[in-house]
Amino acid sequence: MGSARALLSLECNQVEEINIAGFVNGAPTYKGITSKKISWKIVSTGLTTATQKVGNAKRESKYSANKNAVKVWETKNGRINKTIGDFGITLLKSTSRGADPKEFYFSAGGAPEKASVYNRPTIVMNLKNHTPTVCSELMSIEVKAATKYFDFSKFRSSHSGKDLPPKIIEKLGIIREVLSEQCEQLAAMRFAFYPLYDPRQKDLVYDGTMLKDSNWSIHDGVIATSYDSSRRFKLKARSPFSVVGIDFEGTCEQDPVLQLSPQYSGGFEREFGKKPEMSDFNFAAMHIAKAYKKECPDAKKIHFKIDPVPDEYYCKEGNDCYLVWDSEASLKKPINLFEYKDDSYYISDYNELLTTLYEGNFERLKDYTSYLKFFHNDFIEIYSDYCSNKIKDPVGRKIVPIETRYDENGFVESERQTGPSREIFIERKYASNFDSFYGQNKLWAIQRLMNIRLKSQNSSIGSYTSKISNFYASAINDYNQLVSQVSGHCSDNKISTTYENLYRFFHK
Repeated sequence: MGSARALLSLECNQVEEINIAGFVNGAPTYKGITSKKISWKIVSTGLTTATQKVGNAKRESKYSANKNAVKVWETKNGRINKTIGDFGITLLKSTSRGADPKEFYFSAGGAPEKASVYNRPTIVMNLKNHTPTVCSELMSIEVKAATKYFDFSKFRSSHSGKDLPPKIIEKLGIIREVLSEQCEQLAAMRFAFYPLYDPRQKDLVYDGTMLKDSNWSIHDGVIATSYDSSRRFKLKARSPFSVVGIDFEGTCEQDPVLQLSPQYSGGFEREFGKKPEMSDFNFAAMHIAKAYKKECPDAKKIHFKIDPVPDEYYCKEGNDCYLVWDSEASLKKPINLFEYKDDSYYISDYNELLTTLYEGNFERLKDYTSYLKFFHNDFIEIYSDYCSNKIKDPVGRKIVPIETRYDENGFVESERQTGPSREIFIERKYASNFDSFYGQNKLWAIQRLMNIRLKSQNSSIGSYTSKISNFYASAINDYNQLVSQVSGHCSDNKISTTYENLYRFFHK
């Protein structure tokens, strides 16, 4: 100190008084004064020792909550601005449609004097994911700091929250007090720290928890609390590589079921965007599971429903399939309960359709709804012919064979009856679908024939007629297959189960 006074005296011989300030890691720890009048003795004007100021993991903020502070949602303009030292804080009432009346945003930022020339903050704090919140016992925030202006050497070594730069911990304390003014019930605050302006410094990424019960000291990691199950939170995210994402709002569960689906940015993407593949759902599930786990540290197993299921996959068992992320198994990617559709998956005739229906594999049948409607009416008609004694509540239907001729554009040219009409009796509960499918099946058959016609335009007449003949032969073969399966087997479990499952599939 004497050397410094001597140097100042050489440069400025009029020096009469010197103010003294001491810093440790950028934090002020000592204030004092010395002057010529007191023979250059040093007098303290505000001593705070380094041990008190820096070594304490519960560093006190420079702001205390005002219990009578006005709530942001009660203000006329829905806004509160505060300036505490070099730290600016803004609270905004949410004005989103359907928002809770007490939902709000907050943001904060500040810069030490040496960074002010760049006119940009060096510490920034926001609510988690920049989404609005309502008051609760547990709240989550994000903290970012420009690392070049702070000493992280101790933190890099320990990766412990108590060794974060003092200025950052001080600002955490300020935010805690400001949030406590709005939310008196606040008892725990989680924060995620990231480098500002330079995301490559991944060794500085950190998650911490501050608890009121432990005098707001910092605990490393995302600590589970008794408030997790009652706190509502939002999880909205989208993969950077596809449209797959999540738009979730709810509370924490140990074994939640979450929905993954396309999160389109607009009508153009919805109309022309690439359909998501299974790899897109896998990637999104892996990262969203980690985000959910950060919000809900007690989560054990997360089931992801996906919609739409990619065309080339089906459910291995039953009708509910998931991607499953198991935290206890330390999985790097979720378990996939879907099966790839190989050649054995595809249904080529009525025999396979009947077997699939008998097994109750409705997931597989979803791809064959139009074909199954054809099967439905053929089966009901054949069941009426061969198993009439099994029908408990019959209603009559008249079947009239009609030949319809169409031109090359699909318009009707003529119609004529080709045989005598006949009456059948079917179970009443099947009647509405039987009537509805009768007309739909005609349209489906016409579409199939027109597709054959269009795909054969550049082929020879022989190729076209051959394909038409194959279509008719296939339909006749299907019908005959079904007759052989049903006739004489009305009491068989396979036929009775198929009969019931046929109703269940269209009424599930």
